[in-house]
Amino acid sequence: MQQSTLSAQGGARRFRGISPIAMRLPASLVLMALLPVLAANDAYAQQRQIEYSDAPVIVCELAAQDGYTIRLAGSEAVFSPPVSFARGGTIFEVTYNGFPAEAEAAFQAAVDIWEQHIASPTPIRINANWIPLGTNLLGSAGPFLIRNFDAAPIPNTWYPAPLADAISGADLDPANPDIEATFSSAFPNWYFGTDGNPAPEEYDLTTIVLHEIGHGLGFIGSFRVEGGLGTVGVPSDPGLPFVYDRFAEDGLGRPLLDTATYPLNSTVLADALQSAAYMGGGTVEATHGTSVLLYSPSEWNEGSSYSHLDEEAFPQGDEDGLMTPFLLRAEVVRSPGPIACAIMQDIGWTLASSCSALVEEPGPTPDLPNGFALSIAGANPFVSETELRVSVEQPQAIQILLLDRVGRVVMRQERFVQGGSAVSVRIDGGALPAGVYFVHIVGDTFSATQALTKLR
Repeated sequence: MQQSTLSAQGGARRFRGISPIAMRLPASLVLMALLPVLAANDAYAQQRQIEYSDAPVIVCELAAQDGYTIRLAGSEAVFSPPVSFARGGTIFEVTYNGFPAEAEAAFQAAVDIWEQHIASPTPIRINANWIPLGTNLLGSAGPFLIRNFDAAPIPNTWYPAPLADAISGADLDPANPDIEATFSSAFPNWYFGTDGNPAPEEYDLTTIVLHEIGHGLGFIGSFRVEGGLGTVGVPSDPGLPFVYDRFAEDGLGRPLLDTATYPLNSTVLADALQSAAYMGGGTVEATHGTSVLLYSPSEWNEGSSYSHLDEEAFPQGDEDGLMTPFLLRAEVVRSPGPIACAIMQDIGWTLASSCSALVEEPGPTPDLPNGFALSIAGANPFVSETELRVSVEQPQAIQILLLDRVGRVVMRQERFVQGGSAVSVRIDGGALPAGVYFVHIVGDTFSATQALTKLR
């Protein structure tokens, strides 16, 4: 399971991470971890179970020594069908414990930014603690994980609790906050101002909180390398991915979850994670023009690798610099950036106005030189069916393939299209499991692919 830490050495702050199966916990931070499986309530107990995982807690670290915490899951769940809501933003409810006014103001400034970038019908609850953590720790933040909740778009997939709540339209774990955050009251070089003008030696608290809330909202995956082998999932329940992992791919666009290409616990998967891992998804590719490179150094770096954008591709000052693994002292960022917003939409978030303004919605494939175009005429995401529109300049036969995330063909059609005209292609997904699919259109001299998301 990915965790992230933020270290400040040699003039740079570095987000790093440690898998909880190789823990060296400071005595003051030791918490037991477990993976309970909980029945929802009497009405649903025989039909479905809701499961919780210990959270991937992000830890900010000042020195080289590792330290981190593990949180326990809640004991009660409430089910609700999906809901519709306006995209006017969301409400964060932060419980501040021990924060001085200036630190609370800096934390709240980051919260206020995220409120305008994602939308949820339910408040996102953060429990924020301001306590001395020792000279080596800056702080921590992270979400609960929930899978197989009612209305989950993709089964057997871990969702961060705030996203699961947003999709469900109800607080699935009211006994616990969605995100737990702790920052060091003993650290001497915080910059608490919200004007974006820290001194050269100071660390901008608002920027750090903005980054870590991003992880808490779902910018975090579970692929990792251990003992030279690549794997995925929480250590106590390996093999089941985070929703973020569903969009990870290699440089050829092959999903890293395709076990035929990348078996679990293999050097092949480890090599992919330590060379060039990418993040795909319809909104990401529409916004960036292609899939985006994740931080994939040749030596696996716990917490930095994979769960961040590549540092060289998105250097300091780039509009997508927030979710990279390195931030300089006195560096200030006040926006998640287009790619982070696009990833949020692809994993399931509804975007509020500030993120919507930064991303490109997946739309028609541009006209190809041979006069071919593909567009979505129906809904995407869709519940039971949707519709595509295919146009060609020259008469030809086309083949339409619907593939799941691992490349298996689940639907096939063949059509003939008259030159200079278009045909509608109906995709009947009523019998398909929820998840991400790809429509691959092949003509005589061309091919094109469009991502679709099937909801429950």
